[in-house]
Amino acid sequence: MLHWASRPDDHKNGSIFFVDPGTGSFAVTAHHVYEKYIADVTAKSVRCQIGDVAFDPSERLISESHEYDVATFRITAEELRMIGKTTIPWPPAIPAVGDLVMIAGFPGPEKKPSASTNSLDVRLHAAKWNVSSVRDRGISLVRPADALVLDVNGRGFPEREYDFGGMSGGPVVAFFDQGPVSSWAFSGVIYEFHQGWKLLWPPAAI
Repeated sequence: MLHWASRPDDHKNGSIFFVDPGTGSFAVTAHHVYEKYIADVTAKSVRCQIGDVAFDPSERLISESHEYDVATFRITAEELRMIGKTTIPWPPAIPAVGDLVMIAGFPGPEKKPSASTNSLDVRLHAAKWNVSSVRDRGISLVRPADALVLDVNGRGFPEREYDFGGMSGGPVVAFFDQGPVSSWAFSGVIYEFHQGWKLLWPPAAI
């Protein structure tokens, strides 16, 4: 999770993940998450972190695309070790209509500040849905009936009025069943939610 705050009651976040195409690791999030950070850091003093590791996105920026809503950032192997995260395999793969994908990220309502320990408890939301449509610049998922949602965390799917803000920038991972062998691959970046997930393909500006 990429998160920043000027004070404990002014905390914002987006989701972020890490990729290694074989030439070094980099971090990926939605461009509008980065824009929100820039707006805040311009207006006030904030501290930004990935997990517990201090991280200044403006100093680490590799590339950004408002059109595709993607931004990428430099990150070191040591920082990944400190964060305790691994990279998603490369290259990406485009799923077909009906294929199963997993979405993952950190919705804002899942943040639980702890005044006693001056820390933040965050919970990952992850679920598996089937792809509804694939276009040149996007993958769409329409929310199925709750009984059909594969809830990865085993907590049940949130109510329909749930605020998913904070999921933006999270990864979309496709699963492929090839006879006796199953595989998975990075497929896109979450960038919008309204009556169903809208997911970005391709990960341009990388």
